[in-house]
Order: sequence, then C-alpha cells, then structure tokens
Amino acid sequence: MSTTPEQAYAALFERLREKLEGINFFSRQYLDWDSPKIRQPALLSVATDMTPVPRTRGLTPQWNLGATVLLYLRNDGENTETRCQELIAQVHAALQLQDGELPIPGGQYETTLGDLVLWAKVDGTVEIYQGQAGTQTAVLIPIGMFVK
Repeated sequence: MSTTPEQAYAALFERLREKLEGINFFSRQYLDWDSPKIRQPALLSVATDMTPVPRTRGLTPQWNLGATVLLYLRNDGENTETRCQELIAQVHAALQLQDGELPIPGGQYETTLGDLVLWAKVDGTVEIYQGQAGTQTAVLIPIGMFVK
C-alpha cells in the first residue's frame, strides 16, 4: 500500500518531535516567531511543496515532497550560535537511517521514516538568521522526501 503525502509529513513531524531535545514547542503549522502560542526554542515542520512523479496508468502516484523545518531561538545571553548548531545537528541525526530501517538499494543513509518513504533528508542550504528584531534567531532547514 502506498504512503500518502499526509502520512509522510506526519511521520516527519513525529520523528523530529521524538528525536530533538530541548525544544519547548512543536507545530506542523507555520507561526511567526513572535506568536503568543510559541514557547522557544520552537520547532515548526511545515509542508511546502508536492510534485507528482508520472507513473503508468492505474498505479498510485509517487510524490516528491518538500518541507521546511523552522527553528526559533531567542538570544538570551547564552551562546545562541552554539545552540543553533546543536539543533541543526539533531535534525540531521533524526533524518539518518534508524535502527530497523532498511536503506533503498544504491541509496545513502537517509531515513525511510519507518519505511513510509524511500528517503527523507536535508535537501538544500540551511539558512540561519541571527539578530532578527534584535533578539531573535531563526533557522530554516529544507527537507526533501520521496513517497513510494
């Protein structure tokens, strides 16, 4: 049975929520860093794009999916740069092949999110914005997934 894009996005969110330490707020919904709902450090995992992959008639579609993981941190006197790098490393580690997951033939070591996707990985340039509004840091991590 094929994985739906929603199942893949939900699995990505759950993996990040399970693996990242020191996060006070998680959401799959985009929120501005100054939203009253957010307690920082915060992680948002937001779906950004879906591209269908053509297949033979009658087969369920495959999808290339995009998401952005946003990390929000306040500059509170600690070394925010160090904390940013720690959280980026945790996201990267969460997307590595986990115990019990089988890599795709010829694949690298990206996670399959419990065999729901062929791969999920950091897929592009990680952007770090420090000093936004004086005390705010935002990190944008692009994620790519291929749904089987």
